Amino acid sequence: MVDCLTNRVGGKPVLLNYCRILVQQAVQELSTSVEESTPASTLTFNREGFVRHLETLSRIFSRLAAVQSLAAKAKASAATSDRTSENCPEPIGQPYLRPFVFTLADVNDSIFSVLSASEEPAVQRLLSQLILDYMRVLKENSLPVDTMLDELLVSSIVKAGDFCRLVHCVQSHTLTNSTHIVFQLLALESTFPPAGQLALDMLQVRSTLRFFAFVCSCLH
Repeated sequence: MVDCLTNRVGGKPVLLNYCRILVQQAVQELSTSVEESTPASTLTFNREGFVRHLETLSRIFSRLAAVQSLAAKAKASAATSDRTSENCPEPIGQPYLRPFVFTLADVNDSIFSVLSASEEPAVQRLLSQLILDYMRVLKENSLPVDTMLDELLVSSIVKAGDFCRLVHCVQSHTLTNSTHIVFQLLALESTFPPAGQLALDMLQVRSTLRFFAFVCSCLH
């Protein structure tokens, strides 16, 4: 179905709406899990319906990233090609031009923003999992990861209180080193003291002292 919708005019809004429905159903399954868990700390994510929705979203992410990668390659090829319009009457990137390419804005509007509006820790944990999955497929397809994803990931992890995941994301370099992420970590230090060290670890991997001097000047 995803392949069908990504290659047909008018398919884009249908697929985006399908993603919204999947997210809403996943949250509903999650809410049911929370209500049935006693105590809440025993919550697990192995419910059949919930896992099925996550797997479906993961497959959609993979396909959308693959299409976006093909579009980027087609655009680069068209820009460097010496072929004239007579030799190539149909542009090489034509099958992947909008509305077939799904951008970060599309994914954010249909999936991430739906979840980020909630203050429930379990929903924020779900959001962080989906962001990580989306970042993974972007990297697998050699696509850039927008800094917005890093910032949204940190925000969702903090709201979920999932500090073990935060430590892992920093130490595994899943998060891109940036001033904004460093400041997010420093702001968290009073609640989660190790966040200060995580911020310093990020600074240490920077290749220049200029960045470090800039952050220090902002802290004084």
